[in-house]
Amino acid sequence: MAGPQDRIWDLDTGRMELKEIPSFHLSPSVSPQSNRRRIARLLPAQTFSLIPHLSYLAPSPTSPLNPIGWPCSLVLTQSQALVCPNSSIMKFSIAISSFRVPFSRNPLLITMTLLFLVLWTSTLVGTTDLSNWFLENALVFVALGTLCLTYKRMQFSDLTYLLLIVYLCLHVYGAKHTYAENPFGYWLMDTFDLGRNHYDRIVHFSFGFLLAYPMRELFLVALKYPPWVAWLLPIEITMSLSALYELIEWVVADVFFPAQGIAFLGTQGDVWDAQKDIMLAFSGAIIATTIVSTIKKQFKIE
Repeated sequence: MAGPQDRIWDLDTGRMELKEIPSFHLSPSVSPQSNRRRIARLLPAQTFSLIPHLSYLAPSPTSPLNPIGWPCSLVLTQSQALVCPNSSIMKFSIAISSFRVPFSRNPLLITMTLLFLVLWTSTLVGTTDLSNWFLENALVFVALGTLCLTYKRMQFSDLTYLLLIVYLCLHVYGAKHTYAENPFGYWLMDTFDLGRNHYDRIVHFSFGFLLAYPMRELFLVALKYPPWVAWLLPIEITMSLSALYELIEWVVADVFFPAQGIAFLGTQGDVWDAQKDIMLAFSGAIIATTIVSTIKKQFKIE
């Protein structure tokens, strides 16, 4: 049981001090996440950061280093604690991080979410084809609903949410004008003397490049798949989902909404458009996976 006279190692002052903190008990029989939530309710958020890591081993009073590795805000035992004030740590989680900052205390995630919602709303207000906007954004509604409903069970890392939001921004911006009529694509077309509006190609490549990492985190962290499976499955699923999406496009455009079919498909006269889109997404996933693997090997990250 930790009490109000626990010893605190303050990294700002560099000395061990007695500080008043609420009494609480860390139970080794429950998960670290449960202990973190318990601490969150008791410690004043304006005074202490919450901790990505918990340890039941006392840190040495002569060393401010966290025995279980940085970043760390607080290491607690039955008699003492190691504390870093909020100002000392900038938390940004990746897939292998052992901590996740809750949405309500994550200014980066809140800012990214608000920026996306503003952009998404602006695409609806300024769209040139309302029917196409709803068709293009149907999967966005599904994706956002899934992320919200499963948030308590599976909270992704900050990096994953960043990649997801960047991809969704690219997609909803394309839906505003339709992919074939996208202004940025026309700018690229004029600047580089291209034969078509390639904005749709950018988004298809981004599907693999930006979403391979989130899929890897899902398999590695949430589903506890072996690392080699978590590397391979995102590439395979990217190709499979790309092919499935092309089939969905065909059914939607030809069967359910033929009036919006040409705008929705955005083939621009290219008979191999579907195959090229699949290949771009597949290539993006391979490149993203290769980059992450190279970084892990270069910096010897387990």
